[in-house]
Amino acid sequence: MKRKFKLNKLKNSYPSRRFDDSTCIGEGIMQLSKEHLVEIIALHGKWLRKEEDGKRVDLRHANLSGVVFNGANLRFGSLFGANLSDADLSHTNLYGANLIEADLSHANLSHADLWFVNLRGAFLGGAKLSDAKIPDAILRGTFLDYANLSGAALCGADLRYGSFRHANFSGATLTRANLRGSDFSDANFSGAFLRGTNFSEADLCDADLRGADLRGADLSDAFLSGAELSGANFSGANLSGANLSGANLSGTNLSGANLSGTITERRYLQIGCIYGSLITYCVDDDVVLCAGLDKHQGGTLQEFAEQVEGIYGENGENPNKRLNKECSAAIAFFKACKDDQD
Repeated sequence: MKRKFKLNKLKNSYPSRRFDDSTCIGEGIMQLSKEHLVEIIALHGKWLRKEEDGKRVDLRHANLSGVVFNGANLRFGSLFGANLSDADLSHTNLYGANLIEADLSHANLSHADLWFVNLRGAFLGGAKLSDAKIPDAILRGTFLDYANLSGAALCGADLRYGSFRHANFSGATLTRANLRGSDFSDANFSGAFLRGTNFSEADLCDADLRGADLRGADLSDAFLSGAELSGANFSGANLSGANLSGANLSGTNLSGANLSGTITERRYLQIGCIYGSLITYCVDDDVVLCAGLDKHQGGTLQEFAEQVEGIYGENGENPNKRLNKECSAAIAFFKACKDDQD
């Protein structure tokens, strides 16, 4: 319902003449002079202000390679299939614009407003989108290899089944974005905000996710072999069926994460207890993570046992026979597995 409301709100914000083809200007033009382009943008501005002589910009399939749009207002404009390679669209307002199948290779879109923009099937290889605003945008099936999206806002964006190899997402915000099935091999997500993001079946081989926030993210059946995951926060994330072979998990927070069927080079054990919380134990590293104990940030099995007794034991801070019994049973199981491996 929330999504529907947003789309209706977008539709109703169009000027009233939006469906009248006679108000469009630029349609069918393959090459534009600088003077004509300035005129088109001016008339589009009048259309947005609902002035009588205003005309909506329609530059479908136009050749705009290398054109400077810096700071222009192209809200709701149509650039379907346009050639915008190497164009300067920095600080440009493209809110609600149609960029389906447009060629934006090596274009500069830094600080651009791309709210609700449709980039489905667009080509953005090598494009610069640093600090761009792209929430709720449609980038399904787009090509963004080597693109720079550092610091970009992509909350709720649809990036399914696209190609983002070697792309830079460092410091970007992709909370609740859908990245299912996309290729992010060798991409940089260091320090990115990825809470609740859908990475299911995505290719993140050799990707850099150092220090990224992936709390509650869905990485089921994702490929993370060789990925750099040190310092990343996967608490509460779904990693079931994910391939983590060769990944660097040093300092990674896996408390409460679902590791069922996960492929790793280390042996992880999980017990679901503690009122539904997960206790995760890495046998090889002798490290315990438990989302049910707020004070427990990872430590050895012995340290975990001492902490449980200090909190839930008879003389602990918060005595609880049931929790103490469940934790003690888990500790005994982990110890037996550790002794058996040794």
